[in-house]
Amino acid sequence: MESKRINLGGVLPQLPNEILEEIFLRLPGVKTLVIQTAVCKLWNSLIKTSAFIEAHQKRNQHHHLLLIQARAAVKVQGKGDTRHLFYLLCDKPPFKVYKSYYQRITHPFVAYDRLHATSPEEKIASIRKFDVMETCNGLVCLVASSNYTALVWNPCIRKLVMPPRINTSRHEISKISHGFGYDSRTHDYKVVRIVRYLAWTGRKTSYEIWSLAQPSWKALSVLPPVDDFRPSSRSIFVSGAVHWVHGRVHGIWMHEANPTIVSFDMSDEVFGEITMPQVMMIKSHRIISRYRNSLAVLQWDFVLDDAKQKQLDMWVMKEYGVVESWTKLLTVKLPEYIHSIRRLGFRNNGEALIRYVNHPRARKTSRHVQKLLNPHSDDIGDFEAQGSRFLEYKLVEPFVESLILLDHPSAISTNILKG
Repeated sequence: MESKRINLGGVLPQLPNEILEEIFLRLPGVKTLVIQTAVCKLWNSLIKTSAFIEAHQKRNQHHHLLLIQARAAVKVQGKGDTRHLFYLLCDKPPFKVYKSYYQRITHPFVAYDRLHATSPEEKIASIRKFDVMETCNGLVCLVASSNYTALVWNPCIRKLVMPPRINTSRHEISKISHGFGYDSRTHDYKVVRIVRYLAWTGRKTSYEIWSLAQPSWKALSVLPPVDDFRPSSRSIFVSGAVHWVHGRVHGIWMHEANPTIVSFDMSDEVFGEITMPQVMMIKSHRIISRYRNSLAVLQWDFVLDDAKQKQLDMWVMKEYGVVESWTKLLTVKLPEYIHSIRRLGFRNNGEALIRYVNHPRARKTSRHVQKLLNPHSDDIGDFEAQGSRFLEYKLVEPFVESLILLDHPSAISTNILKG
């Protein structure tokens, strides 16, 4: 008997767009949706509308996933090597890879150099040094430490948008800080850039903003409410604003006698200040963090001669903007030979992840150790993804699959469907 083929492209497009949209919203994973855009022009135009992408974003919020960035052991042409890789994992022990095509996601800087850089000047050099500034609604903002190139990347659909690079020589720059977040008023994603220049240049600190809807950097006329603003290297996006700790830099943490938190509202595009109570001023080191959807601070003291006094506190601002709502959620003792601490991120259940580096004289198998802080039990435990060859964790953040950037006119493909 001769088999009959059903041309779905000729049948389903006759359905009302509302029904087609509901069918597409029920499809599993964004990879399946991206494939549908190649079926016909109608499906392509429907899936790439901003209304559908927003509807998909709202429908997809319940997925409990983790985006992991780590330095991992890999084999390249039969030889052992290390690479900075991204993985999408299920946020449930033993933290397995979520769908096979999210294993070893190609680094966006590497993809850009291989696929789009046409000259050595266009390449993003020294990709071993870079920072993930923030994740938001399925987007990741990364900055290369070597030349301050920033990009906004969607790892699920393998697309990125790159803001214009800074045209100032790096030899004139003291430090560049970034912030990334979402403007709920205009439904836009924005990057804030703060450039501090070396004293000999005579130039004042510059404040600029860029967004997916505004393809060029715009100078901000408003200034932070503190003198000589020195933002922390890492920022956090909470309650519609980006936040930094203001203070003197010592290594990767902030150390200041009277520290404060400076905010930048993504909708109003103005700076503000979040006050911390006096009881939080006792500890000398702190890093900005997040607990679920609330602003949080991790702080500690390093007392070299008394290991018992090495403790880490986690404070949370339960009601945003209300100083009296700061609450200490946990206090944990730190091991004796810690050299430094860095915030890695947190899980969907609120557990915070930190990485501490053991002092070289400590007898440990690894200098880099990642730990889970449980606010509900004042407990500190281990974190390790199943079957991983991770040598050093860089980022662990809650994540959702997203179609954002699929319809962006300046989005650069990094081989969407490979894997």
